[in-house]
Amino acid sequence: MQTIKKYANRKLYHVDRKQCITLEGIAGLSFRDGGQVVHNPDRPFIDDLDRLPFLSKVYREHLNVRDYFYTIAQYPQVAIFTARGCPHRCVYCVYPQVMHGHRFRKRSVENIVEEFRYIERELPDPQARAQMVRD
Repeated sequence: MQTIKKYANRKLYHVDRKQCITLEGIAGLSFRDGGQVVHNPDRPFIDDLDRLPFLSKVYREHLNVRDYFYTIAQYPQVAIFTARGCPHRCVYCVYPQVMHGHRFRKRSVENIVEEFRYIERELPDPQARAQMVRD
């Protein structure tokens, strides 16, 4: 079985291609090393969500929105995230534990409005403009 450890051959390069890093140096990554599962320390949360690229830009530049669907939403549709985390601890919900943690962080109103404008301006298929806002 090909593991990420074998695939990466223990050497990866930082995005600047100048610094070699190992899998052990990537925060938030878990991988199998032989028979042992290695869990690296958690990656810190991103506090300033406005510095992240618009999710709708990813749709536009890399995906065909008609190839993806969410069964309870209008098809096709574009999802955007306006926040990450959840401060509540509902006993029936595992979303905060497995996705974005309990610390709540949100995008600015101006940033969210700009993404809606981007979607209207840049996504050519009017049907793909149906939006699902995920908080």
